[in-house]
Amino acid sequence: MNIKTNIKNNIQQKQSNICISLDYTNTIQILDALNLVKNHIIMVKIHVDIIEDFNIVFINKFVKICHDNNILIFEDRKFADIGHIFTQQFTKGIYKIKSWANLITIHSFLGDDTLNIFNKIKNINNQGILLITNMSNNNYLFNETYKEKSIEMANNNKDDVVGFICQNKISTHDFLYFIPGVNRHISKDNNDQKYISPETAMKRGADVVIVGSGITSRPDMLNETIIYKKICWDLYNTKYY
Repeated sequence: MNIKTNIKNNIQQKQSNICISLDYTNTIQILDALNLVKNHIIMVKIHVDIIEDFNIVFINKFVKICHDNNILIFEDRKFADIGHIFTQQFTKGIYKIKSWANLITIHSFLGDDTLNIFNKIKNINNQGILLITNMSNNNYLFNETYKEKSIEMANNNKDDVVGFICQNKISTHDFLYFIPGVNRHISKDNNDQKYISPETAMKRGADVVIVGSGITSRPDMLNETIIYKKICWDLYNTKYY
């Protein structure tokens, strides 16, 4: 089973299309939050390079929780370097991302060569790529040409490209659309982040809804996760999807 099929099956089995973004810098916070919401999410997204106390014991515990609860691991590294450096970043260093991540993000401006390298070094069947076509901040430089080139790259690398990080469904082809920056309480933060509601994300064609502070900043994270899960699942099979 390839990873795209795995994601679709997880959505149906768990009746959820929520990816929680655990942007914590502490391993205990990550594990505690994951254990709290594990029954209501299909995916967990982290930024491993911001974790201040990263260690092998943590990543083993993290992987076990995800494996036992049918949760895929999304490392949002946003790779953006030449092939040799990408290979080192993906496979080596203290993180050894290849050994545990199911999904990684890559900037499309790297072109097909980096995707070809990924194809040669990936773990067969259980790893894939999300191409970044736009993000949830203000004033980004992605444009229509960039989007079209990203779609072309995805079509040329269907075995590895699962879908896109985007703010709208951008293609009619069989890719998955991951929409970040979802928050039902606020529309912006004090930096450059702008948010959309879960309803808006689904109406824009989201397959997977990425929620970070919309859950993690709330006093009752479990209840908040269940609310997002219900909103998005109820819309999943409607005319908006």
